[in-house]
Amino acid sequence: MSGASPEPCDRLSPAPFSLPPLPAAMPSSPPDVSQVLLPLGGLVGREVDLDAFLQTLVDRIAITLQADRGTLWLLDPVRRELFSRAAHLPEVAQIRVKLGQGVAGYVAEAGEPVHVPDPRGERRFFADIDRMTGYRTISLAAVPLRDAAGAVYGVLQVLNRLGGGPFTEDDTRKLTDIAAQVSTALQSTSLYQELQRAKDQPQVPVGYFFNRI
Repeated sequence: MSGASPEPCDRLSPAPFSLPPLPAAMPSSPPDVSQVLLPLGGLVGREVDLDAFLQTLVDRIAITLQADRGTLWLLDPVRRELFSRAAHLPEVAQIRVKLGQGVAGYVAEAGEPVHVPDPRGERRFFADIDRMTGYRTISLAAVPLRDAAGAVYGVLQVLNRLGGGPFTEDDTRKLTDIAAQVSTALQSTSLYQELQRAKDQPQVPVGYFFNRI
């Protein structure tokens, strides 16, 4: 590989990122949690489509936890709401829940991980999302995303374990380990910088479509 420095590129046409492709089918054994962000190092210093990057990240998390769906929730500090930033959510463009509302809202407010083997009768489960999307949640797990200071700024959530059966405490521990990796990565992006800026300039719309990682 040549050691020459790359030519400057047009900032309006960011180079596509190149995470290795996801497997076409679920592997017989899930990948180790330490491998979820392994290819991230190759993106350092590159400008990428942040939406596509985050969606691929959620794909990897779902595969690792053997989940049917995954969601990256981020905290809107002004509205005190969580919004789905990247998700397996073909039914709607975005979902917002109030801080404390639903399992994700509870996790963001309490700052503690939760796994729900069966949402029926679970007071923290927000059934309106299932009614809105037509999707049936059978089990879920969610953990907080914390910044370097320990403040919660988002939630990672997975829904419906493939092959049947609920998520376990061990799954929640794995998701917590993944969240630590994800949080470290996100804090080095323009996405996190924009979330922090929104606290001081709530009147300015947040924009983070392209990113220098």
